[in-house]
Amino acid sequence: MRHALPHLFFQDLGAKVLALVTAVLLWATVSFLGARTFTIEDVPVSVVNLREDLALVSAIDPVDVKVRVPRILLRQHDPQNLVRAFVELSGRGLGEQSAEVTVSPTDPRVDVVIVLPSRVTLALDPVVQRSLPGRVVPEGTPEDGYAVGEATVDPETVQ
Repeated sequence: MRHALPHLFFQDLGAKVLALVTAVLLWATVSFLGARTFTIEDVPVSVVNLREDLALVSAIDPVDVKVRVPRILLRQHDPQNLVRAFVELSGRGLGEQSAEVTVSPTDPRVDVVIVLPSRVTLALDPVVQRSLPGRVVPEGTPEDGYAVGEATVDPETVQ
């Protein structure tokens, strides 16, 4: 019985050392090269599919996006360039309204965890176009020895 304990430790010593080295390498890989979760702050929100006869009249505040990213990807890219945020406005009408923020990763290895705030408030007004005549209105008085000549406008009307 006294000789059984050392025999237990030293039997298949090569396989046990290999298992230990493999476990340490796996731990190091997961710890140092694994994914990292962090928040990208102040991601600008763009507008897509806004009707041509509507205009966005209120600024959309940026959002914070919590992501899970492989550490190696962080060495290759600026964190601000890992995601794009936008609001889909197709089918929207006039007035103040709430819209859900969609965040799209720029790399398939990026996982979006949460978007804060997930909805934004915006206001849409109609686009109005008018033709107006152009005209020159001189201001002030010319210096001695100078005179104001006849002014022309090209084009004669503007929109």
